[in-house]
Amino acid sequence: MLALFDLDETLIAGDSAGKWIEFCIEHKLVDASFLEQLAVYAQQYKNKTIDMRAFMEFFLRTVANLGERDVAALVADFVSQKIAPLAYPSMRTILHAHANDRRILVSATADFLVQPIATLFGISETIASQTERKNGIFTGRTIGILSFAEGKVQRLQEYLNKDYQTLIQDSCFYSDSINDLPLLECVKVPIVCNPDSLLAPIAQHRQWKCLQHVL
Repeated sequence: MLALFDLDETLIAGDSAGKWIEFCIEHKLVDASFLEQLAVYAQQYKNKTIDMRAFMEFFLRTVANLGERDVAALVADFVSQKIAPLAYPSMRTILHAHANDRRILVSATADFLVQPIATLFGISETIASQTERKNGIFTGRTIGILSFAEGKVQRLQEYLNKDYQTLIQDSCFYSDSINDLPLLECVKVPIVCNPDSLLAPIAQHRQWKCLQHVL
């Protein structure tokens, strides 16, 4: 089976991008005013009105002009300090149950965060929003299709290539968000985890499996 997992509010009790911004403020990489704009984007995300490209431009200001090694060192501390404590124990059990399946973490979050977080959960394959680097320096820009909403389906199709049609017929996807509805509708077994207020009634109407996780 192909087992797909969203990240924020699915594997962890929180938003990894928001936690990263808080971490960057603590380390004086950006100023506290970032929190005000973050709150605006967070509400837009919940309302399904967010401009993800605008958000990514804002978000990547945290690493623009920094070197890959410096960012990697910061991310290692971030994952251990801010993300590991938020991991849902029940999702670790589910991941273990899928140990013999092909597991892919599919997230709209930037790749430099998603890949180390996937490693924390023992997931080796990731699809994330791709960040541009030139000569080992983050430019603050993204590359290609963002893995958000319909973009998750497009990126998964690109990633699996000719195997997509075969693999998607025996697949499941765990997610909490209405923004992931396009991919939830593609897989054989959609599974919602702590669904948001817009996804919950849809999942209930369609009789999708619903999981409630607590820390």
